Amino acid sequence: MQQRFNQPFELLGNPLFRYDLVKTHEDCYYWLMQYHHLIADGYSIALLHRSLANLYSQLAQGQTPDLTSSSYTHYIRDDRNYVESNQFEQQRRYWLEQYPTLPEPLLKPRYRSRFTDPLMGSGCEAFFLPRDVYQQLNNLAKQEQVTFLHVMLGQ
Repeated sequence: MQQRFNQPFELLGNPLFRYDLVKTHEDCYYWLMQYHHLIADGYSIALLHRSLANLYSQLAQGQTPDLTSSSYTHYIRDDRNYVESNQFEQQRRYWLEQYPTLPEPLLKPRYRSRFTDPLMGSGCEAFFLPRDVYQQLNNLAKQEQVTFLHVMLGQ
């Protein structure tokens, strides 16, 4: 899996995502999913994985999953409704009070000139939460009316 992960994407003429099913034991499989950052960010991957987990869970429970989905225009409409909501305005005011002027960037490119290779390998870290800790964080997200990803980013 690490070797596959280290393979760079060909940017022209090929998909910018890869899926591999890796069998490690008779009853143990890993699904390696890779996306180039040009087509997906952490938030979109989290949404995709949540959707896949829901579908898998429904199938595992013998249910027929609902495969209909909203169009992107529905997402845009929902986002527009949020931007026009009181909640958005409250959150906007809060952050404007917290940062009346923009803070200095946290990360500045310092070593870019040292690298001459067109492609650099990437790394992957696995992070596992005990189920009870995950559930506590998920409950916190619901209580604060944010997503699980927002809670994790805030850690």
